[in-house]
Amino acid sequence: MTSGKDADNQITGASQTGSVFLSHLRHELRTPLNAILGYSEMLLEDVPEDKELIGGLQEIQSSGKHLLALVNNILDPEKIEANRATLKLESFGARISSELRTPLDSIIDRIKSLLEMAGANDYTDFIPDLGKIQTAANNLLSFIEEIDKLSVKDASSTFIETAHPSATTLAGKMEVTTSPMSRNALSYMEEVGSLLVVDDNEMNRDILSRYLKRAGYDVEAVAGGREAIFKLRERRFDLVLLDIMMPEMSGFEALERLKREETLRGAPVIFISALDDTSGKVRAFKSGGVDYITKPFHAEEVLARVENQLKISRLQRALERQNQELIKANEELTEAQKRTDLVFTALAEVLPGTVLDGKYRIEEKIGSGGFGVVYHGMHVVLNRAVAIKVFHPMAGNDSPEGLERFRLEGVSASRITHPNAVAVLDSGISSAGIAYIVMELLSGHTLTQELEEKGVLSAARSVEIIKPVCQVLTEAHKSGVIHRDIKPDNIFLHRAREGEVVKLLDFGVAKMIEASVTRALQALTVSGRIFGTPAYIAPERFSNQPYDGRADVYSLGIVLYQMLCGRVPFQPTDGGAYALAVMHLTQEVPPLCEMNPDVPPELETIVSDMLKKEPDERPFAAEVLDRLSGLSLDDTPAKAGMPQETVSTGNIIASPTLESKEIESTQEIASPKDSPLILQNSEISSRKPE
Repeated sequence: MTSGKDADNQITGASQTGSVFLSHLRHELRTPLNAILGYSEMLLEDVPEDKELIGGLQEIQSSGKHLLALVNNILDPEKIEANRATLKLESFGARISSELRTPLDSIIDRIKSLLEMAGANDYTDFIPDLGKIQTAANNLLSFIEEIDKLSVKDASSTFIETAHPSATTLAGKMEVTTSPMSRNALSYMEEVGSLLVVDDNEMNRDILSRYLKRAGYDVEAVAGGREAIFKLRERRFDLVLLDIMMPEMSGFEALERLKREETLRGAPVIFISALDDTSGKVRAFKSGGVDYITKPFHAEEVLARVENQLKISRLQRALERQNQELIKANEELTEAQKRTDLVFTALAEVLPGTVLDGKYRIEEKIGSGGFGVVYHGMHVVLNRAVAIKVFHPMAGNDSPEGLERFRLEGVSASRITHPNAVAVLDSGISSAGIAYIVMELLSGHTLTQELEEKGVLSAARSVEIIKPVCQVLTEAHKSGVIHRDIKPDNIFLHRAREGEVVKLLDFGVAKMIEASVTRALQALTVSGRIFGTPAYIAPERFSNQPYDGRADVYSLGIVLYQMLCGRVPFQPTDGGAYALAVMHLTQEVPPLCEMNPDVPPELETIVSDMLKKEPDERPFAAEVLDRLSGLSLDDTPAKAGMPQETVSTGNIIASPTLESKEIESTQEIASPKDSPLILQNSEISSRKPE
């Protein structure tokens, strides 16, 4: 007598066996249909204007799609599961035979007449593919007849308890259900990709390879997993399209073997299979596949998925190349900077006492940074204390073009007269070739220093600081000036007689977009060079796209995010500036509420909008100011235990004597000891891999 537990085990085992059988049965019925539909589709693309031939192929297409719909309906797993208690193997096989025979007989009759017509009209080029349709149709007929004859020893056994070995006898054949895309239709492809098709069935390989070749790809095909491994040892492929159900070595086993060899594991694999159950798809992804396409597939879908994976591969290779080039360029830059530093350091020490252009006497060095040295100075006529920034030759002013560029950017900076912008009083190039900018002298500290001291700022304090920055950016953007380097180092909290005044520093690297200055600047700007600090740069600037004042809004959003939770949103563990670029372009910002639950939802929404990837979805500075002004916030101190995580973004220049500070804009990213980093635009795309 069978116990209840044993009975449960038998039922479970029978269900699992039945599921396997159903999966195989769907595979074996669908794959001959794949060949029928695939070859007829390609013939419709190629045959001459023969109405009878085209009409016959269209009838085959229609009957094939009807057959596929019937198979999917009859073998729907949910329907079978619901009726498995009463579903008998004999009646099930008879149903498949009765429902599929009529449309299949129509295909067999029509292909026979088309073969006769092709022979009579000397359409010899099309006879091989017509013959393959006939072979696939006959194979399907034979399989249906086998199903109709299935029997079991116990006539009362349910179908769900039986897994007939004939379910694995026929080889699969590939199918596409829509017209192929030409190479011209895929003109967006950046380069030809090399693809390896792996399938044990000749028709599968033939159809898929031909479609991919028509799309312009370099395609090779092999019949199994072992051959694929040997082929991948011979040459490198950008992508492998791998069948799952193959003799000797399944697709899963082949991928496992590839992962064991270091030289082979880098090739991405897309699984293509007639197996459509969820467990197979899950296993495919867990085994390391990058995508899964179920047969029958749509040509556009396959080509789109292939191109998407190739774009990702190209991006990864480009990043690897650029990282190597960047390392080399930074090494060369470091050496060059060391040489110029020796000269510039000596010059900087002797400059005190020098009068520039008969107007500004350099008195005392305040500090230095990657782009130059800041001095306390005096206007000799007005007897007014000023800050004088003398630019390092490595800042780009060591050539006639660089000096002219510096002059034009000085014009840009001097146009900003807002009370919350550091006043640029003058700029020039001395008779000795020294480039300088004269600014108001400030007393206080930077936002960076406040964050280092306090860690996380309250919502009220953060908004209090950010609103004046929005005000000055609103005016600057109206004047056609983009700051391009918004960061905590460039936000100064000035101690004035009337109290604290927030000052935005360093419009010296701002970009004029007004026509009168833009043309001159564009002619002198090094193509592809990105000015700013990578941790705060907007995505569109990394991808060399047109940008406006909303690029500054994105940077300010990063600053506000940092003030509220103690860290910038993107912090790569390695890869430097290019890893940061990819994160800005492709990754979503970690939700602010997860970093600091005390941030008011309304403020979090504003920050989220400021950090939208697409500039058109971002507000302008004026809108941000209005929304911040509408908030009602309590000046509650931020909770302790959230220390500030700082990212080096520049060098703070301070005068202990005068308590004056100025920020020298650099392009550092990792730590203060790193050399200034010059980013060059590359193949980085501003869109996510689909």
